[in-house]
Parts: sequence; C-alpha cells; structure tokens
Amino acid sequence: PFTINQLANRQAVYFLVRNPELFTTIGAVDGTLFDRHSDKLAAVGVEKRDADYAFAEQSIAELRKFDRAKLDSQDQITYDVLLDFYGTQEAFRPFDWLSSEGIYPISPMFGSQVQLASFMQTLHVVKNEKSARNYVSRLQAMGGKLDALTAEMQRQSDLGVVLPPSLLEKSLVVIGDTIASEPQENPLVTTFVERMMKAHGLDEATRDALRDAAIEAVGTVVYPAYQRMQAALIAQRPKAAETADGVGRLPDGAAYYQAMLKLFTTTDYTPEQVHAIGLAEVARIDAEMDALLDGQGLTEGTV
Repeated sequence: PFTINQLANRQAVYFLVRNPELFTTIGAVDGTLFDRHSDKLAAVGVEKRDADYAFAEQSIAELRKFDRAKLDSQDQITYDVLLDFYGTQEAFRPFDWLSSEGIYPISPMFGSQVQLASFMQTLHVVKNEKSARNYVSRLQAMGGKLDALTAEMQRQSDLGVVLPPSLLEKSLVVIGDTIASEPQENPLVTTFVERMMKAHGLDEATRDALRDAAIEAVGTVVYPAYQRMQAALIAQRPKAAETADGVGRLPDGAAYYQAMLKLFTTTDYTPEQVHAIGLAEVARIDAEMDALLDGQGLTEGTV
C-alpha cells in the first residue's frame, strides 16, 4: 500500500472477514447487498488460533516495510499502535494450551458460550428479511460453535488446564439457566420476534415462518449443544476439585502471567514490581485518608 493507513484498513478488513461477529458489531453492511458475513460465526479451535498468530506475524512483516523514521508524527502513532496490537497477540504463541478464545473458552461471565448468546440477542442486526434469515442461519451454526468450545475445553484439560471449581460450577449454573425455558420462550427467540416486528418489509407470514424456524433451531441445535457442554463440564468435576484458582498452576503459568501483565499495563514491569506499586499506593492513600479523618476528629481505630 502507498500509505500506512491503507495498510491498516486492508488488514482490518481481512481481520473482520475472518471474525464475522466482530464485523456485525461494527454494524456497517449487515443486511445490505455487501453482507456476506452475517449468516456465519467465527471458527473456534487450534486452527483458528494458529491462523490468528500467522496473521499477526504477517501483519508485522507488512508494517515493517515502512520506514518509521520517514513517517509523519500521526503515521508514527499508527505504526506504533499496530505494532503493539499485533506484537501483543504474538506474545502468547508459546502457550500451546491456550485456545482461540483465550485462557478459558467456557466460563461463567466472559466465556464464549455466554458472549455468543448475548451477541445474538443484542448485536445481530435484524432490519429486513435478509438479516432475519441470517439470524436463523446463525442459530443453526451455534450448535457447531458450542461443540467446538466444548472440544477446546477438553483439549485444554488433557494439557493440564482445567477450570477451577468456582468457575466450573458457576458455568453450569449459567448453562442451566440458558436452557431452562421452552425454546419458544428463550430470549434467543423472543428478542428475535421483537426485532422482526420493527424490521422493514416483513409480512406476518414471513415473520411467523422465521419465528418457527428459530424455535426449531433453538430446540434441536442450540439446546442439545449446551447440554453436551453441560455434561462435559460435569465430567471435569473430579479434575477441577484438585485445581487451584491462580494461573501459577498452569504450564508456564508464570510466563503467561507476565505476558498478561504486559497486555493489561503496556509495561515491562515484573509481577513483583506491580505488587510493590500496589502496596505503596495503599500506604499512600491510607496516609492521606488518615490525615483527613484526623482532621474530622476521628482518631480511633483503623482507616
């Protein structure tokens, strides 16, 4: 590309095409003639994870074809942001036990099995017949994606990465709640029906047919996949019972912690340095609060 912005845009489009849910979240072309993604879900598994690493590696190579010193100040910022973004992804390549979904593909709050249902209910665009039909297609695709999440969880377990008991049990509660109602009463169906009522060009017969197709998909595809996930988690209970909470228990857990620390802080501080900063800050804030409390005549007891 002639400019670094052209490169960034090209890489972004490629990334979005490989991650259809994210493409939908941006909300640019769903339901239009240019929509080739909103009937699909992103893949899950080692192949997807490794392809993401390869994309990051290739993107860095493309980026380095630009001489940073010759860029203007704004383009240098773009260069640095892209290098940090892709470099951070590549930093996790040594941890073969990681899934394409991160440390835990299944978890009670941030697991992909929760995010997927939430995405379908709130972010999938339903504004015309095409986007409504694509919603049903995505419901039908949910079974395969949920099964892939279960398979990833089991692969990780074989490598010594098991959900700690608290996360496993809470995940079971969330899954149980998700499949507790009759399919027609599940939010995956009810929110879809509500959005179809506001969609353009959908007559009653079409809405009814799509509603019935959604109920069928939830009952015969989505629920069974969640039930298989539920059974697989229950089978993990004996392993989970012997699992500690901290990532220090994981293969190369200390190195993983350091990589996550860089991701969240953008620094090269060690865990010990960050902990020392935390202790110093608590002491500093306690001292300020103590002085303020003393000034109010509150001199007894702890802060």
